[in-house]
Amino acid sequence: MNNRTVGRWTALAIVSSMVFVLAGCNMAKVGAKCRNGAAPARDATHVLFCQKGKWARVMTIGQAADFIMSGWPSNVELLDGGGQTVGLGDAFGQVSVRVTRRDGQPVKGADVLFAGPASGASIAAPSGLIATDSNGVARFTPVANSVVGGYAVTATVNGGTRPSVTFGLNNAAGRAASVVVVSGNDQTAVAGTQFAQPVVVRAVDRFGNTVTYKNIEFSTSAAGVWFGPAEAFAGDDGKASTTMGTGNLARTVPVTAKVVGTDASVTFNMHVVAGPAVAANFHMTSGNGQTSRSSTDPDYPLRFDNPLVVAFSDLFGNPVSGQTATWAIVDGGAGTASATMTVAASDADGLARARLTSNGIAGTFQVTATAFGITETFNLTNPA
Repeated sequence: MNNRTVGRWTALAIVSSMVFVLAGCNMAKVGAKCRNGAAPARDATHVLFCQKGKWARVMTIGQAADFIMSGWPSNVELLDGGGQTVGLGDAFGQVSVRVTRRDGQPVKGADVLFAGPASGASIAAPSGLIATDSNGVARFTPVANSVVGGYAVTATVNGGTRPSVTFGLNNAAGRAASVVVVSGNDQTAVAGTQFAQPVVVRAVDRFGNTVTYKNIEFSTSAAGVWFGPAEAFAGDDGKASTTMGTGNLARTVPVTAKVVGTDASVTFNMHVVAGPAVAANFHMTSGNGQTSRSSTDPDYPLRFDNPLVVAFSDLFGNPVSGQTATWAIVDGGAGTASATMTVAASDADGLARARLTSNGIAGTFQVTATAFGITETFNLTNPA
């Protein structure tokens, strides 16, 4: 290799080490004296180097720029994968970008970093540095984080200091994982009526975000309870609602709201209570025809062992508590003071009771229980 060739390659090496600073070189004149080892200079059209003590043209400024640029990534383009939408926490399809030089040739081994916003909707984590293959292509599979929304992801060459390309991704609410009650649960209504407020529910993903445009069905194991409708559509706000009829039985009603075609559901309770007691359902249940123990009984002298019982219920036969009958001892063969009596209002089973103790005078007598203008009569006996 002759001195001229060595000088040229030395000059090229120096130029390539001074990336993009040619515009800052001092102006010089070809053939003018210079000091060996001086920094490159330029004239109007060429890069000048000091060779054998004089400034000499080595290449045009354009040639120098082309040489410098040809070995560095000059462009990055998105091949595919932008504009995708997936559920929270799910993986997007693969995103690919190509890195090329200024002359359009692919750059192998260039490091590319894929990164989204540092907060809010974004990818779960930056890619780390991904090297391009022999075709200049870097590939990355992003994963949505736990925040709903659209955002930009930037693929930057050489770890964040070189050309970049930006594309959009979107995190949507994920698959329905459960159902939450918005309002209307735990209501109480009288049997044979309708619950006052509608039941409102919404489906959510595993991060608690509302899932829209789903059909939600309502069901119960309690016979006679009805829904209007039994399957409701959750629209833009993700809410589905239904009204409920109680049926005729007083009880706790379990209700399940379930996203159709999934296992996502919630179960909650509604409460049906008895209506007012009615005359048609007032009646004697037990205690009639008893004989009291004798005065010489060693355990419970003079006691009537069983209470006298009447029942109160509503139109549908549901027990009604807190009802009081008017009780009276009717004179009979046992005299005017046949027994002493204590009474109680109806309990949760709708039963009102009277307990008696004989006066010890032999004979028969009656006790009456009256409600709604209806009288039930118990026939009792004091033994001799």
